[in-house]
Amino acid sequence: MKTNVILWLVCFVALVPMSCQKNTEDDSEDDMEENEPEIMFDDKVLIGFWSGLSYQIGYPPIALDLNISKLEINGKAGEVSTPNSCASELIYLNKNGQSFNFKEDLLPGQSTNCIGGKSYLIIKSKDTLNYYWTGDDNASNTANALLVRK
Repeated sequence: MKTNVILWLVCFVALVPMSCQKNTEDDSEDDMEENEPEIMFDDKVLIGFWSGLSYQIGYPPIALDLNISKLEINGKAGEVSTPNSCASELIYLNKNGQSFNFKEDLLPGQSTNCIGGKSYLIIKSKDTLNYYWTGDDNASNTANALLVRK
């Protein structure tokens, strides 16, 4: 009888803490999911007025304004302009992963120094975008900007 009681106590002492112990392995994964929200933005975040400085090799930084009013495949999405310089109509082409792709067609009456091209935007936050442009004249003719919502 004494041996049975000791055996029972040993089992009880050994098993009770294990059953009451928090499972840190499973809980840590749950905590990570709760504490690290996935960053996702609706495409409509792009709609609005944006501005920033455009950087192009061989030129000083220049102000860039971007206006996006809608996103319809192969439709006019808005305009992009460098004040007192060049302006283009944005034609929305597609979305590829996080990249929103556009064709930039020069608006009538632009300087002969202006070049159309292709651009893509990547949403950084609800109030910031990365803008990348490649000229139609040469694949190495590129520019980029960090744009902020106006």
